[in-house]
Amino acid sequence: MFVSLANQPDPFPMPDQGERWSEYAQRWDAWSASIGQSDRAWAEVLSVQRELSASRENGTLDLSWRQSDEARAKNARFLSENPDLFRRLHSAATRPALGVTSAGNHDPDHVEHLRQLGQEPPDRFDGPLEGSTLNLTVPHADMLRDQTKYVLLVMDHAFENHDRGTVVGCFEALEGLVRFYQEPPIAMHFLIAAATQDLVMERIGLLDGFDDAELVQIASSVKNIGHGFDLARAVRFESFMSRDMLEWYYEGSGEAGRLTREGKQRFRAVLLDLAQLGGDEMSRKTAEKIVEDAGSRQDQVALHAIITEALLRDAEAPMHQLERLAYDAVMKQYESGAAAGFRYTPTTQLIPGWARIFQSRCRTQTQTNAALLAIASRRHKLRHGEFPASIDRIDPDLMNFEPIDEYSGELLLYRLAHGQPLIYSTGPDRIDDQAAKPAGSTNWIPIDELGKLDEAERDAISGDIIYFGTP
Repeated sequence: MFVSLANQPDPFPMPDQGERWSEYAQRWDAWSASIGQSDRAWAEVLSVQRELSASRENGTLDLSWRQSDEARAKNARFLSENPDLFRRLHSAATRPALGVTSAGNHDPDHVEHLRQLGQEPPDRFDGPLEGSTLNLTVPHADMLRDQTKYVLLVMDHAFENHDRGTVVGCFEALEGLVRFYQEPPIAMHFLIAAATQDLVMERIGLLDGFDDAELVQIASSVKNIGHGFDLARAVRFESFMSRDMLEWYYEGSGEAGRLTREGKQRFRAVLLDLAQLGGDEMSRKTAEKIVEDAGSRQDQVALHAIITEALLRDAEAPMHQLERLAYDAVMKQYESGAAAGFRYTPTTQLIPGWARIFQSRCRTQTQTNAALLAIASRRHKLRHGEFPASIDRIDPDLMNFEPIDEYSGELLLYRLAHGQPLIYSTGPDRIDDQAAKPAGSTNWIPIDELGKLDEAERDAISGDIIYFGTP
């Protein structure tokens, strides 16, 4: 029996408006304690990781994120031949939030990194701020990603051995893991969750032979995996964290709101650290220029509020209704033109690359709707003996969702081809090209930007995105 994460604790608590840090920290600590059992699994998980890594190095196991059908079959055979390792892998895959990490400067690796840059990391907890969101204990991103791989290894083994109950349990386990992706750093975790949905999609086509009850359970998990990430909630928490960081920079700035000597040291250290983490080279001279040109605390707080408001408008609107990204327009305005220079850099360098996240959101939500439509068509076939010829022929009680193409805002495109469902999206050009392969990028483009493309640029995004079936 596969252990489900369905009864595991909810994702982290959100701060209330105007809540003091000390009060919020108590609620966070209570939540963190509810997943503290994960620490006891750490040694076991590391042991499993070492064995899997050794098997990968000698070529008996493929642990790459995307795998061919041959690689999955090879992995399934390897696990069948190593039942003890499979048992321990099975256990490791189902534990919630196996790794926890501190996201702040007190993390040993982070402290050492700053010292290599010639910066002595300041103690950010000696002040009126009473602490910092950047020292919250959060599920470890790498471990969550590895857990996802473990669940998929178990799932592929179950598919190979026709163990339908374990396959259903694996979908439920992935649903539980995705809930823990909604922790800081949100941007990175959102992209991991989107990648997880890609891998789930690859396995929807393997559901031949599953009964209706099993398909209902899988559909519920798929829906929560693809639609469970609350982007507006993520924006609010990222805003809370970045505002806290700004207050740390400007601590003790007084009425003038200028960076103090210690504030400049903090800002400089973060600039150099972020540059190195991003693979960029930033000279001390450049960092010093940015620090000296930084605007006042009042400048930063005002811009931060504008960006947050714009992001929330974007996050709360359906993707297909977004004519433009309000957030993107604000960032361009304050990073160029009349606001050029480094006046607002303390704020803008704290904002994740949300444009990429919105692109992934469109793709993931459309993929999810396509997967749910594919499952509904399978359930229809179980009931009537054949696949439905069109979406409107599917029994209404099997369609407890709306199969929207988030690129176009219309229903996903569906027809039978070679006796099987063909499900596809118009892609970014919002034109049905009769299931032609994409000519280039399939990234979502806001409506107003689409209207500005010339003929050659439109040709470069022509074609459709096929999710299931062959034209």
